[in-house]
Amino acid sequence: MKVPSNRGLCSRRLPRTVAVVSALVLAALAITGCSEFWGASFWPDTDEYPGLDQGAGIQRFVAVGGAGEMWLAPDGAPGSWTDVNPGVATTWMGAVYGDDRFVVVGQTGNAVWSPDGSAGTWTQGNPSFVENMNDVAWGGGRFVAVGAMGNAWFSPDATTGSWTNLMPSAMDLFGVAYGDDRFVAVGGNGEIQWSADGDVPWTFATIVPTANALTGVAYGDGRFVAAGSLGTVWWSSDGGSSWNASGPLSADVHAVAYGNGAFLAVGGGGNAWWSTDGGQTWMSDPSGAAAHLLGVAYSD
Repeated sequence: MKVPSNRGLCSRRLPRTVAVVSALVLAALAITGCSEFWGASFWPDTDEYPGLDQGAGIQRFVAVGGAGEMWLAPDGAPGSWTDVNPGVATTWMGAVYGDDRFVVVGQTGNAVWSPDGSAGTWTQGNPSFVENMNDVAWGGGRFVAVGAMGNAWFSPDATTGSWTNLMPSAMDLFGVAYGDDRFVAVGGNGEIQWSADGDVPWTFATIVPTANALTGVAYGDGRFVAAGSLGTVWWSSDGGSSWNASGPLSADVHAVAYGNGAFLAVGGGGNAWWSTDGGQTWMSDPSGAAAHLLGVAYSD
């Protein structure tokens, strides 16, 4: 194991029993002047994948970011990070674990997958498109990625040739989440769409009266919560068909996660906010980071 040189990575646990990773300890990365990480995934998560036995393998984090950066840690502890860069010159934007594999997506249509995230195990699964892929989710037996110019892709296994391209929107899509037997994608000008399986048709949600970009979405306890620029926050209790406003929060929100009965939003200036009532009300809980927080994930 080795620590990335000149990075001094460390983990940070915010209040509550929710274990938070800000683009995989992005707070520490930003403070120490490290490259910014844009996506993170954790394996295994017994809440999302109840069939997995945590004792059967090593729990691990995968963090991804600019300049092809990809790092692996068994538990996010200081000194545990290993460089697993698969040698693809791109900016990785999103990561997820599902179907016994990590899947990572990035700019210019790049996608890779690995059974365990370790070095030498990553296989390119490029969807043969050039548009930027901004986020990826797993659910209902398939991976769904969303990206620039309203593009979306779905695949049963993330391998090369398995991705099907869709264009459900003309707006950039920045985030996607799965819950309540459907995918919900969010994007520019407050756009929100949902699909039962990631395939067509995608259905526009009841008009959300905001022109602010929505950059993050999460599902938990029967609700989707979407958030974005200028602290915009919306929540839905009907699978993403209709939405209710809450907030605004005090800064841009870049990512949202759910765990242990609470939603956590992170964003500009190291700000973080908790909601324990399904996104209706929020409590400020600054992380202490000086730079922006761009991602967050949960595992018990």
